[in-house]
Amino acid sequence: MRRHLVFIMLVCTIVLGAVFPAFAVQGGQNTIDVVDGTTQKKHRVHVVSLKIDGKNVVGDVPAILHQDRTLVPIRLVVENLGAEVYWDQRTYEVTIQTEDKKIVLKIDSSQASINGKTVSLPDGVPPKLYGYQGSYRTMVPLRFVSETLGYEVNWIESTRTVPVDSSGSSKTPVSPPSAQTVRVKDIDYDISERKSKVLIKLSGKADVTSSYLQGSKHGGSDRLVLDIADCEFDESIGNDKLFEKAIYKGGIMKIRGSLFQVEPKKITRIVIDLDSPKAYSVEFDEDSNTICAQFLNSVTDVRVEKRYNADAVVIRSKKPPAYNIMKLGNRLVIDVLNAKLDFNKSQLSVSKGGVSRVRIAPFTPDSNYDPDDKIVRVVLDLDSGKTPEDFLVEREGNDIVVYLSGKPLKSFDYQKKAFNRSTATLSLEKSVRYDVEYDRNASELRISVPKDVAELEKSLLEIYDNIIEYARIKDSTDKEYEIIFKLADGTDYTLETKSSRSDRIVIRFDNKGLEESKYAGRLVVIDAGHGGRAPGAVSPNLRLQEKDLTLDTAQRLEKLLKESGFDTYMTRESDVDVGLSDRANAANVRNAAVFVSIHYNAHPNDPGIKGVQVLYYGNDPTRDNKRFAQIMMEEMCAELGAPDRGVVNRPNLVVIRDTKMPAVLVEVGFLTNPEEELLASTASYRQKAAQAIFNGIKRYFDEVLLNN
Repeated sequence: MRRHLVFIMLVCTIVLGAVFPAFAVQGGQNTIDVVDGTTQKKHRVHVVSLKIDGKNVVGDVPAILHQDRTLVPIRLVVENLGAEVYWDQRTYEVTIQTEDKKIVLKIDSSQASINGKTVSLPDGVPPKLYGYQGSYRTMVPLRFVSETLGYEVNWIESTRTVPVDSSGSSKTPVSPPSAQTVRVKDIDYDISERKSKVLIKLSGKADVTSSYLQGSKHGGSDRLVLDIADCEFDESIGNDKLFEKAIYKGGIMKIRGSLFQVEPKKITRIVIDLDSPKAYSVEFDEDSNTICAQFLNSVTDVRVEKRYNADAVVIRSKKPPAYNIMKLGNRLVIDVLNAKLDFNKSQLSVSKGGVSRVRIAPFTPDSNYDPDDKIVRVVLDLDSGKTPEDFLVEREGNDIVVYLSGKPLKSFDYQKKAFNRSTATLSLEKSVRYDVEYDRNASELRISVPKDVAELEKSLLEIYDNIIEYARIKDSTDKEYEIIFKLADGTDYTLETKSSRSDRIVIRFDNKGLEESKYAGRLVVIDAGHGGRAPGAVSPNLRLQEKDLTLDTAQRLEKLLKESGFDTYMTRESDVDVGLSDRANAANVRNAAVFVSIHYNAHPNDPGIKGVQVLYYGNDPTRDNKRFAQIMMEEMCAELGAPDRGVVNRPNLVVIRDTKMPAVLVEVGFLTNPEEELLASTASYRQKAAQAIFNGIKRYFDEVLLNN
């Protein structure tokens, strides 16, 4: 049986010997400053050590002394004691639930409820909402909670340690069984066209956590890090407890390992160095006690769009795909190999070009494949009279393109190579003489080629990538095609084909003005709200889903930012689930300059409410969140002509609370308002929303970040 462990890419910049943060006290003499989450006042408090059944328990906010009473993070302690915890954001109440007890405590209240009966807390010391180093936790009186649940609490003054003993409890706490050290018996790999994976053989079962280090963002290489708990290397691996194996194929450069941590428990760390960014999955096979880290391509979307003025089904993936094509009667089947499905879409209605629909799903390998192959299958259901031979399938960059009516511009290819560079290629049937002219006044490059050697047709390809505005193909005469490139301001060209006769003409375009962008190297993390199983708000009439609107707006915003020289990162690029903490962490580990979360609002009880709202976290003096929010609000209202519904401090929103850089959450409009619902349904309005957010980001950089 296989237990899936990790499918989320977590990016950070630690190295093999880095230590993950945890707060622990030595000698018990530490004092720290905490922030009261309700009053925002700072307090200097003593830190105490906490032990439950002899084991140190630590967290991002430590246990502290408050008015001579020990306060502890409720979830950290109670879940270790086998109870469940519930938090009510509206009432600031925390509920602790066991089989026979229900304890309700309220922030800053000296009274509590036990099974419905009101009691006073010892010495009148209430629960508090305290923050330490940006993390806020509900802190409760340890002795009251523990003894109410039937546990014994003691105090060791010499080390300021609070031991909690659960052995006298009338019921057995829910806790994991004591772990036994397992051993790494072997580390191997399996590389082929269909797979690229690392296999770690253990002597028994173990818990594994993974993190993905995107070193390529900082001039290095990407790494996948696997931490195996209660584990050490077998002597067969080497007595020095170090492991290194060079691979240099299948995208894997090296596998390295060491005993990373000894106390409080052994952790063995395996690092896999990669030659380029990759999607991955980590699985533990309980039958063979083997960890399998498999590096996968990722199918991110399937859609119908125009390619070279022709309708095409486009299968998008993260990196250049390997695929098989099968022609089965009235079905055209494309298997994307060594890939996982990274969006929620099972089929697509087409009804054009002889294709009725497209079906997409992970495929369980049949006899044509190995049992552990990872495959995404895309099936085109064809109309009567159509056969698979009627369709052209080509790989273009990271896309598999199925042309529904042939490829009308088979001789022409335009690709953007970098932020400020692109190339255009004309592939001819034989070597011929061609003409090149440049009209400096019109900023137009004109190339003429004989018609009988090129598969082209009259068309206009709008590009607008800040390098080229458009490419126009004209029937200039009966014998020649004329290809006209309209260059953007600052763009120059280089004819890389040196001979005056050739069957392949390559032109390189460079916009040197883009190299001088003052925003180069500035990273903006764009968070498209909701996604996957979380649709967000749903409009009452058109049934618009917030997750679709936020993703579309985010993609438009990313294009605007890239065109101006910004670096960008999208917390999601398709319809997938992304955790709130993962969104914030994605920005933190990349050292982003700013973070923007995009949402559309809703008010179920008042359809008349409309307008723009910007939320910020105002409890952090190290970040200029409020100024960022004010600038964003001004630009949103100016661009959209929407009512200003205020810049609001929201201290408990994870994505703007847990980020470490200036961050805002933008509510574009109310989907429950009929007028704004209709506006949100139009691409032009979402483009204006993206433009407004872009204006706010750019202005914040110009007025604040670049002037500091």
